[in-house]
Amino acid sequence: MAMAFDRNENRKVAVLLGAGSMGTAILRRVCAGMTLLFGDISEKRLDEVKREYRGYGYAVETMVVDANSKESIEAFAAKAHDLGEVKYYIHTAGHSPNQASPEKIIGLDLIGSKYALDHCKGRCRAAYLQSDGLYVPASHRRGGISDHDYSCG
Repeated sequence: MAMAFDRNENRKVAVLLGAGSMGTAILRRVCAGMTLLFGDISEKRLDEVKREYRGYGYAVETMVVDANSKESIEAFAAKAHDLGEVKYYIHTAGHSPNQASPEKIIGLDLIGSKYALDHCKGRCRAAYLQSDGLYVPASHRRGGISDHDYSCG
């Protein structure tokens, strides 16, 4: 019987938008043997994770992505699906309340996340979203409902 070699030609794909420490730790834990696609606004950060994860033995692709842009996310989703079957989509691109204004948080954490999830629907098995932008400081809660005006207009 001939020996069959798996050249990893049919690897599943794990996608990360927002190449910070939280998302990269998730990939390292659950995505062994997969092709990894990293997206981030920072080309420097993408070069760092590409070098690091290739050193770990992963097949790595990267793409500069503006998570506020529907067109940028659409191009990122197309690249992901060109690489193979997307098993995981991890979205950690976002601002925490101490990093940005409410307008920027809503734009990136909520609207950008919605754009990305629209492209995951029915196309990947699991998605994880960062939720920092949804936290309300305890000092502003009353009975579980915020009494602080977080409106953006």
